[in-house]
Amino acid sequence: MNSRSERLAAIGLMAKYWTAGRVKTRLAPAIGSQAAADLHRAMVRYLLRQLGHVAARRVLAVAPDNQAMQFVGEAGWRWQITAQGPGSLGDRIERLLRLLLSFGDKALLIGSDCPRVTAATMNRGWAELETHDVVLGPAADGGYYLIGLRGPWHTHYSALFAEIAWGTERVAEQTRRAAAAAELSLAELELEHDVDRPDDLPRLVEWVRQGGGDKEFRQAVLAVAEKLEGAEKLEGAEELEGAEELEGAEELEGAEKLRGESVVDGPSR
Repeated sequence: MNSRSERLAAIGLMAKYWTAGRVKTRLAPAIGSQAAADLHRAMVRYLLRQLGHVAARRVLAVAPDNQAMQFVGEAGWRWQITAQGPGSLGDRIERLLRLLLSFGDKALLIGSDCPRVTAATMNRGWAELETHDVVLGPAADGGYYLIGLRGPWHTHYSALFAEIAWGTERVAEQTRRAAAAAELSLAELELEHDVDRPDDLPRLVEWVRQGGGDKEFRQAVLAVAEKLEGAEKLEGAEELEGAEELEGAEELEGAEKLRGESVVDGPSR
């Protein structure tokens, strides 16, 4: 990407503070609330490092609003920190994209759930915005990990964030329909997997074991993998113990039946 394009582009990263029990709650049953929060923090930190040299303007939008200062040490001087503010997810996304477009003529916004987003992903997004109004990075769960707009801000863009069933598998499809209804041209990037559910963890672990991420992120993910594997071993042991108890109960029941039959049969002999 040439220097002029970099000057005219801005990126945003949305992130929650990593309070155990408040983030990645769907991962907690598999690895525990603290490990889930630690993984979320690792993903945020990794994306801040990965994208810290991309574009001239970089905005970290945080929640809850009163925790904004907690991110200063994580973001460093490369990122402008702002509160996400009130409202639905759609309200916050729209507000942030308006802010990003005030810095340049192309804006990309991502969440912190997809660590496979790289500078190359951003470059592909900006390239699509040369010829499209909207670019979407669809996620395998039906949502999206990236959305981008070509400036300047247009009132038609608001349709992309209204009446969307946030948090469901219909988000990306509803966004596509909203773009079509508003006569906005839309391009899509490659499908990616968010890290939201226990089923997403083995895929993430395999990715880092194959060299994905940097050293710090790999260490964080492999620490989670140990907890995940430990939980699976424990579950397997409990299942085995349960099976042994059941088998023992069945043997005991069989013996009791046999003794009962002997008592019944005795007088008839």
